[in-house]
Amino acid sequence: MRYGKATAGFTLLELLVVLALVAVLTASVLSLVRPGSETGRLKLAASDLATDLRLAHSLATEEQRPVALRLDPAGHFWEFGGRRGRKLPASIAISMIASADGNTASEVRFFPDGSSSGAIIQLRQGASVSRMVVDWLTGRVSIDHAG
Repeated sequence: MRYGKATAGFTLLELLVVLALVAVLTASVLSLVRPGSETGRLKLAASDLATDLRLAHSLATEEQRPVALRLDPAGHFWEFGGRRGRKLPASIAISMIASADGNTASEVRFFPDGSSSGAIIQLRQGASVSRMVVDWLTGRVSIDHAG
């Protein structure tokens, strides 16, 4: 065995990208097989958004560069890192209802040290609401379903 040389294997970034793709594909297949209720679709969309927020956080710390996830409320989608996230049905509204840094734009920034600009992002479908809270200090993403 030779030491000092790079060994074959996968980087953390490669593994995170593969896991994110598997999650998105699984969610897509499940939604095709069993459409589910409106609440189910809202929870699935919230889960997809939370996954992309976590992936953006991981990219920022892994690549040691700021990464922004931008929301497009009019287009019903989000994007980051040059890739478009899931397009939401027109019945699901997306909005940023709070930002720790007072940012009026609909974006969350993740920084190389693990922190973020912080945000509360809301998905609403009828009376049902899902909120993703991004902690400004740690970049941690949590989901709260209500209604």
